[in-house]
Amino acid sequence: CTNNYDKEIVLSRNNIEPEKVFVMYNSPDEDILTINQSEKKRYGLEGKYIITFEGWLLERRGVHTVIEAIEKVKDQIPVVFVILGDGPYLGALMDIVEKKNLSDYILFRGWVDFKTLSENISISDVCIIPFLDTDVNRRGVPNKLFEYIIHEKPVLSSNLKGIASTFSDREITFFKPGNADHLADQILWCYHNPEQLEAKTIAAKQRYYTEYTWEKMEQELYRCYDSLIGSV
Repeated sequence: CTNNYDKEIVLSRNNIEPEKVFVMYNSPDEDILTINQSEKKRYGLEGKYIITFEGWLLERRGVHTVIEAIEKVKDQIPVVFVILGDGPYLGALMDIVEKKNLSDYILFRGWVDFKTLSENISISDVCIIPFLDTDVNRRGVPNKLFEYIIHEKPVLSSNLKGIASTFSDREITFFKPGNADHLADQILWCYHNPEQLEAKTIAAKQRYYTEYTWEKMEQELYRCYDSLIGSV
């Protein structure tokens, strides 16, 4: 399973002993994911409060909710939403931005290489996971969550059971899935409470390195293999 909530579902639907179900999170290999620092001015974003999303663009990933929230806060804080990625919902998102006249606040960067991705995360003030509340999203814990935390960035996330079983609200900031009003409120909270946000970021990193690293998942995978060999 990919997280403890996923394990709960598997156990509820199958007659199986809990110790035979292993949890391995989709953690990044830090030998591959290197950290590359940059500066906002290099990307023409000096003085901006940058919120970043990276990934495949599908409707169920809720990026449109972020656009709606940006519209609500743009006159209160110097916010910019950077979208790194591509996908079948890209055209619809671009249409929303055009119709709302938000092109100064929403930046589509497309797919980028690992170095550029890391640089964009490094200049972000907050990174976001805006997934909608669907069966698939509810069970998942995306790799990008760990990537953001490794970069020591605050995380804004939809309050979904898989993610909420992995990190608490003492470590990341949650909002109601698909609710642009609540997300707007949480964006403003992040902007106006940098010290509290920093405390969450530190706590999230500490938990990641205690429980979820690639090396720990590797060990868990070997335990799984050993259990299978022992049952033959």
